[in-house]
Amino acid sequence: MSAEIEAGLSPDDKIIRLCKERHAASLDYDSINRNLFIEDVEFYNGDGQWPNRVKADRELENRPCLVVNRTKSFVRQVTNDALQNPISCKVRPVDNYADEETAEIFAGIIRHIESNSNADIAYQNAFFYSVVGGVGYFRVTTDYLPGSFDQEIYINKISNSLTVFRDPDSREPDGSDSKWYIIAEEVSRDQHEEEYPDDSDVGGAPFQTNDVFNWMTKDTVIRAEYFYIEMKSKKLYLLSNGDVVDDEGLANAKNPKIEAERVEEYPVVKWCLIGGDRILDRKEWAGKYIPIIPIYGDTVEIKGRQIYEGMVRAIKDPQRMLNYYRSTETELLALTPKAPILVAEGQLEGYEDKWATANNVNHAYLEYKQTDIEGRPAPMPQRTQFQPPPSGVLQGAQNAAQDMMDITSIHEAGLGARSNETSGRAILARQKEGDNATFHYAHNKEISVAHCARILVDLIPKIYDTPRAVRVLGLDGKERLKKINQNVTEKDEYGRAIKKIYDLSVGTYDVVVSAGASYQTLRQEAAEAMTQMVQGNPQLMQVAGDLIMRGYDFPNADDIAERLHKALPPELQEVDDEEGDTMPPEIRAQLEQSQQQMDEMLKQIGQMDAALKDKQMQDQLAAQKVQIEQFQAETARMKAERELELKAMELQAKMQPQAEVEPDVTESEKLNFDAALKIRLKEMEIESAENLKLMDIKARQLEVDPTVYPEIDDGSGVIGL
Repeated sequence: MSAEIEAGLSPDDKIIRLCKERHAASLDYDSINRNLFIEDVEFYNGDGQWPNRVKADRELENRPCLVVNRTKSFVRQVTNDALQNPISCKVRPVDNYADEETAEIFAGIIRHIESNSNADIAYQNAFFYSVVGGVGYFRVTTDYLPGSFDQEIYINKISNSLTVFRDPDSREPDGSDSKWYIIAEEVSRDQHEEEYPDDSDVGGAPFQTNDVFNWMTKDTVIRAEYFYIEMKSKKLYLLSNGDVVDDEGLANAKNPKIEAERVEEYPVVKWCLIGGDRILDRKEWAGKYIPIIPIYGDTVEIKGRQIYEGMVRAIKDPQRMLNYYRSTETELLALTPKAPILVAEGQLEGYEDKWATANNVNHAYLEYKQTDIEGRPAPMPQRTQFQPPPSGVLQGAQNAAQDMMDITSIHEAGLGARSNETSGRAILARQKEGDNATFHYAHNKEISVAHCARILVDLIPKIYDTPRAVRVLGLDGKERLKKINQNVTEKDEYGRAIKKIYDLSVGTYDVVVSAGASYQTLRQEAAEAMTQMVQGNPQLMQVAGDLIMRGYDFPNADDIAERLHKALPPELQEVDDEEGDTMPPEIRAQLEQSQQQMDEMLKQIGQMDAALKDKQMQDQLAAQKVQIEQFQAETARMKAERELELKAMELQAKMQPQAEVEPDVTESEKLNFDAALKIRLKEMEIESAENLKLMDIKARQLEVDPTVYPEIDDGSGVIGL
């Protein structure tokens, strides 16, 4: 945008102008790709498989223009194979603040979003157009749940790939480096004014008839979603405790000590809806990635321009050859006149009408008039010999079909037809060759789905940012509710209650994806494998019968599996708790054994309580009472002796300074004597306290029923001194 034009525009007009310039740049950059995309999709559908001029000439001559469309079978061989091998997502913790359990919650939420959105439709639609025309797109959106302020995330398809205009500078196969995307469509002015009644006077000021970027006509309006990234900056601080915080985190830190600081740029994704020359709506996207994901087919860069194509483009000429040879064969075999009949002049006189229908009606007999040629009888009328189509025509059709297989490397075995291979190993090897030749299409899909998962991992903490219960899906499709962003109490593998918090905004997580058979397919394959194992080892049914039955899909299979599970030994049974955790069987068996022992002990204690009224038990308690009284008496005697001893020592210490002292005793010796005496008194006091404490502990070790000896109960149930 020139400085003169920019100077006279408002902020909104600058956004609109830049959007239109980028739209025009993308349209120019991808003009070749777009034209070939249209041709490839039409060719796949059967249109354009005859050149227009050739088709017009043949139709003028009433010659056949057959379309034997084998292109679809090659394309569907690739796209349907991807349907049978869905892509699964795994989230991994990256830093010290992330953990495996939260990563599994992320993965479960992503699987829920895919299930809730029917994401397979979005993935497969984009993948189909990448195989046919070279590129397809899908997107991530958010919307409020009905009657709530909570938002949900969705994965939606973009039906028409030509409505997407990409950043020409993007080179990553998943489009993650794109700085902008535009989704534009042309709608009628009546439709636009009906959907946006406040914009009924669309059109107007800055850009009108002489503007090359005019998005309005008398009858139509171009409406575009415009995603673009603005880079902003913030300061980061490395604290002495290892934490990295921004200005807000620094303000909330206690006694922060900054070790280092730097300025970091970060992306902010903006979105606005433009209709004609006005911004109809705008917002800031919650995530850091533009939520539009491409799936490319085969890409190559030529002279700075990226060219993409699908598998249709390379098999166009063999397909046209096949159509030509099949049409020629049909023309020679079916549409040519019946073989003519050779007759002598005058032989059909009087029977012309009957012989005229000889090629169409099966007459019981045909009459002719005998004539002479040069005085001799002419031969009877005879039909000329049928001429089959030239062998070159049949061979040409076979060569064209073979060319299509050679180009795609998908041969008879890969298409389900019989081929020269006889063994199963050889057939699988030939099928694998075809898979290898087209594997880059499936791999590009994996790359794009992985980027979609990264978008979701970045977006989930920002959308699910309040305490709530979210639905998560396991690999087996089972649903569970998990509470996030709040304290929850769960059970560990041993059944103990523990407190946890799943804060999705803490920690860094990465994504890996893999393609393989669906869970249902794996389940069936596992059941078949285990059945073969049981045939060779019938005893296996006694320990794994429930697992084998769960692999089958016939009615009541799960009920049979449940009964077989209950019949297993306790050490082989697994009991799920509410949170889905399981207790190891050996631990559960030990707990059950301990519980039985405790029940037996409680029973014995009950019997002993009943026997307390027995005289023998009362005698035993009386003996214990005497022993306790002896301890009390001994303790009291020792306590009295210690008190007398301490008093005597104190009296001696008071009288000592008044006693006569030998003249040769110095003042220093007196001080030393006093100090030694005080130390000895302190030692005796400590020793006495320890002895009293020991006696007290011995007395308290003897517990009795306070109802039997209430006179020695201190109210706590323990005999005191």
